[in-house]
Amino acid sequence: MITEDDFTKEINIFYAISQKLNDQWQLHQPDKSSYPQTPWLSKRVITKLQIEQTSQKFSPEVIPADICEIITPLSKYITGDYHIIYSHIYKVPMLFFNLSFSNGAKLKLDEVWELTHDTIGDTDKWSFLTEDEHPILSLPYFCLHPCNTGRFMECLLDKTAGSYLLMWISVVTPIIKLDIPLIEYYKYYQLS
Repeated sequence: MITEDDFTKEINIFYAISQKLNDQWQLHQPDKSSYPQTPWLSKRVITKLQIEQTSQKFSPEVIPADICEIITPLSKYITGDYHIIYSHIYKVPMLFFNLSFSNGAKLKLDEVWELTHDTIGDTDKWSFLTEDEHPILSLPYFCLHPCNTGRFMECLLDKTAGSYLLMWISVVTPIIKLDIPLIEYYKYYQLS
């Protein structure tokens, strides 16, 4: 588990490093006087999907969100909207995300499970990745369920020292195929 204060400190450090790396994360600082919410991060990424003819599984190739010209048909792209938010109930970070096709149609839960199948498999996928209401935006988003986050993070923290948030990000982002420059983030964390 991580306290709200530690999460806020780490989210600010992560955001500062993101700015140095031009990794396009946005920091949201709510007005605590009108809405008592912890700061959170968001990032929007366009991903190229390659559909394998035999299995129809998705294989993403990440493309910067600010791309000006797209040569291949837009139907092969999805937009990912990712949010890292503090769970006051579980006392851990949570990843909320939405994926949509270029025509604006949101991927269905079955399609997201197919996209993440190689990392989560079929075992108890409902308790791992599900759809829930975004705690700040009050809209339906997919999320990685936080019920086991504290337990697996305790195991990681027993073996290594470092940033709770960065270790958590390095575990969860590969699951949903969100490519971030982890090595560069770790280098900056070691310098701070």
